[in-house]
Amino acid sequence: MPLPPAPPAGYDWMPFSQRLLRATPLHPALTVFLALVVADVLFTIVLVVTQPLGGDSPWTGFVHAIEAGFWFDYLVMLLLAYVLGASDMMRRHLESSLDRLRPFLDLDDAAFQRTRREILAYSRGSRNLVGVLTVVLVISLGGGLAPLAKFEINSPSTYLLAGLIYARVSMLLWTSATLMHDELLAMWRLTQVLEDDLKVDVYGSADTAPLGQIGVVATFFMAIGVSLSTPLLVDADWAFATTAYLILLIVGSVLLLVLPAVGARQAISRAKTRELARLTRVITDHPGSEGTDAKAVAELGAIVDLRDRVDALAEWPFGRSTVLRWMLIVSIPVGSWFAGALVERFVDSVLG
Repeated sequence: MPLPPAPPAGYDWMPFSQRLLRATPLHPALTVFLALVVADVLFTIVLVVTQPLGGDSPWTGFVHAIEAGFWFDYLVMLLLAYVLGASDMMRRHLESSLDRLRPFLDLDDAAFQRTRREILAYSRGSRNLVGVLTVVLVISLGGGLAPLAKFEINSPSTYLLAGLIYARVSMLLWTSATLMHDELLAMWRLTQVLEDDLKVDVYGSADTAPLGQIGVVATFFMAIGVSLSTPLLVDADWAFATTAYLILLIVGSVLLLVLPAVGARQAISRAKTRELARLTRVITDHPGSEGTDAKAVAELGAIVDLRDRVDALAEWPFGRSTVLRWMLIVSIPVGSWFAGALVERFVDSVLG
């Protein structure tokens, strides 16, 4: 198998999964979907072969696995595939967002390219540490190996099945934690860049509204992840792990939206303060304050109006459309949870 291509410009190192996705000619979502189908087929074969002890009849395929409660494991695989695809698509979105931000930054071409590389660069050591700590903490605090009690571990085949279940959960925790680490680290770096190098025109800062949209797409991916994860809460064996996973996604989605805007707000606030101080000095020294020259008084009135306009300038680079999009995106997991609860209540009432 040939190695994936080298990381694109702007990366010091790139995770193997993302390099692999960029090496395929298909869309990342389609590539991950095909891989998921293959993984589900292999897992079903494992179920057929292992035939967990205590059952009266052997597995005959996917439907029996779902009926027996292994839907949880298929959903974990779906989530894992989703996170792998989302990690690549979120990174590509960040790349394009940085290119769109180029006109807003007070940097020459060489400095912009250097800054872009610094923002996009991965940190192998810290992301691996975050991945390991997440897996160890969540599984240990969630009961460790207790969920294996539902298996009678006395055959190699059942050992294999139990091991595969833990491997998938560990991979899901790892990929989710490292995805969040990568995006938050990049957004934190971007925050520092915007704070130091954002060009602010206090008389036309409505143009900075796109800065508040950088995290909207990331929030969208997180919201879908939360929606896919909520059914896992019904499995008591993994309740803690699922809750921790949902908290990770929810908190991360908010931070990914807010972080880029924080740096922009600092830059806008500083520019606004400087301009207000300048206008205040102009007003104080202006001859129109004496009220003897009608032309000077009119000119002073225009300067005062200008100061009021600057004073009313919003410091957060959020346009109304950005806030609306974010609210709609956040409603996705909330709506899915309520919809699931309503369906469950309807089914219970019908079945008595």
